[in-house]
Amino acid sequence: MKIHIRRVGTTVFLGLLLSVLLPCAAAAGVGQVNLHIGQSPDCVYLTYSAPDASQGAVSVAGPEGTLTYSAQAAWSNTAEKYLYTAELDGLSPGSAYTYEIAGAYSGGFQTPAESGAFTFAFLTDLQIGFTSDARSTGALFSLLNHQDGLAFAYMAGDFVDSARNEQQWELLFQNGGVHAGAGQSFLGNHLLAAAQGNHDNASFSGHITVPSAGGEVGPAVYAFDYSNVKFIVLNLGHSETWTAQADFLRREAAQARSAGQWIVVGFHQSIYTGASHIVDSGIISARKFWSPLLAELGVDVVLQGHDHVYTRGFVTGTGANAGLPVVRNAYQAGSGAPLYLTGGESGAVKWYGARTYTVSPGDPLTPSYAFLDINSAVPAQNPWGTDTSETHEQTYTLIYVEGDTMTFSTYMFRYDGRTDQMVTAPYLYDSLILRRGEAAQADTAAITIPSADASPAAGYTDVASTAWYAGAVNTVSSRGLLDGRSAAQFAPEEDLTRGELVTALYRLSGTPAVSTLSPFPDISSDSDDFDAAAWASDAGLISGFPDGRFAAEAGVTRGQLAAVLYRYVSHLGMDTPTGSGTGTYADWRQVEDWCRAPLSWAVYTGLLQGKSGNRLAPEAAVTRAEGAVFLSRLLYLTA
Repeated sequence: MKIHIRRVGTTVFLGLLLSVLLPCAAAAGVGQVNLHIGQSPDCVYLTYSAPDASQGAVSVAGPEGTLTYSAQAAWSNTAEKYLYTAELDGLSPGSAYTYEIAGAYSGGFQTPAESGAFTFAFLTDLQIGFTSDARSTGALFSLLNHQDGLAFAYMAGDFVDSARNEQQWELLFQNGGVHAGAGQSFLGNHLLAAAQGNHDNASFSGHITVPSAGGEVGPAVYAFDYSNVKFIVLNLGHSETWTAQADFLRREAAQARSAGQWIVVGFHQSIYTGASHIVDSGIISARKFWSPLLAELGVDVVLQGHDHVYTRGFVTGTGANAGLPVVRNAYQAGSGAPLYLTGGESGAVKWYGARTYTVSPGDPLTPSYAFLDINSAVPAQNPWGTDTSETHEQTYTLIYVEGDTMTFSTYMFRYDGRTDQMVTAPYLYDSLILRRGEAAQADTAAITIPSADASPAAGYTDVASTAWYAGAVNTVSSRGLLDGRSAAQFAPEEDLTRGELVTALYRLSGTPAVSTLSPFPDISSDSDDFDAAAWASDAGLISGFPDGRFAAEAGVTRGQLAAVLYRYVSHLGMDTPTGSGTGTYADWRQVEDWCRAPLSWAVYTGLLQGKSGNRLAPEAAVTRAEGAVFLSRLLYLTA
């Protein structure tokens, strides 16, 4: 699925600064530059290092002109250098800025926008320990540096393997190898939002300045707004502050609900995930405490790390899979089951596998990872049928927010840091769409069939009045589109045939005159299917089999039906918008190119909905009951 990443704000984002060179930085020793988002749109925290205490002058140019700040320097015995922090306040929301540090380093950033669409990157567990790790992470940063219009990056903890190892912090920024300096280029030109991981310490060893809500919530607990999203970052590594953090979460969630915002919560330790940490004692405690609360507060999305696996699922407060259906290629938020997303392994350190586990009493969990829809460590729950604990692929997710719609696009690739080469180029591993409010209501309206025709279904004895397809059978029967298999029976469970499909469309078109020549060798001029087949062939709706036969009695698959209806609407001169594609469905990769656009159109218009397990099932046969539903929806679409 193609995702369009839009620019944020009215000023063009400083894409040209994504390739900022660092010639002065090397000379003056200014390095490890990064910009962390503040708790309000007018504030950014700038952090960097230098060998002496004379590099504190910072100037920032933007809508207000040039602002000057004085960064505070503190000597670090561990780093053996000075670490600087400056609070860049008084900025304008949604505005582009350039900055300069002591005449030695320059970069640019964009402050959080108060409205409008935006895209942010979700990363986790870089956990750099060695040179090969740094090179692989450099490849990741290089990919992100070429992602136009990226608003900020949310990092769910564990930047390095050991927070007190200065060499690892250097590697985070400098990377080495083919992508040397890609980390510095990215972190020096994009805002960062960070959660504290178990391999990080509360201060990130002075290399990243993370805001704090203060009081008793502990370190690295804060919230910020970006457009219509409330981001709330918690710290599950400090259980002694969970009660205070819960109160903070309640206050922020209440503000978000009153303002009509999305609620996104982030923390490091995954409480619902698909690999080996699932029943660690600390995770069980966190799950018991946080799961019911996150559901109760109506949190939309929970971003997690720690388990080095990519997983997602809508999980209830009692730990069950909510089983949300896909409606017009999207899930609907607001079900009381947050989307729990564990971001995989963005670095190249380790990939955990699944485990067999037992659910302990009182633990809000279900066995065998049944609470998940996607799990990269379990082939049965994996779109590609592989296991990332074996393939060792890196992961990053781009999340695009536009009003009441969130689109998640997760990419995987494999970079070999030892040989410094790309092994598997980035590919779209998973995608989903989440909608709420008016967008979700529009989806529901699109698939709702208006009240059926009042005429009875020709007295069919095999169509119960309470059947899910009864209204559709009434409609197509009263319109004379689809006949019963006999006077008494409609045969709803039997397959819809090619002859029945084109006959229904031919009748819907008013039975126009057709050529007297047969387009198919198995359809004679005196056949009941002749007029409909000849018309459908002339209109370009259907073609014969490779041997030229029409095969009127052959069944129709869901993909074939979508293609025929797509061509029919085009034949009428109507638009055929394909909307947001088919990516949310679990089997969207099985959709062949020839029917990808028709299926996307059918999903977007509400003609076609997924089957059990949120599958498009393009190869599944269409029953006559399903055919009646499709045709009745087509009636209202073309009215």
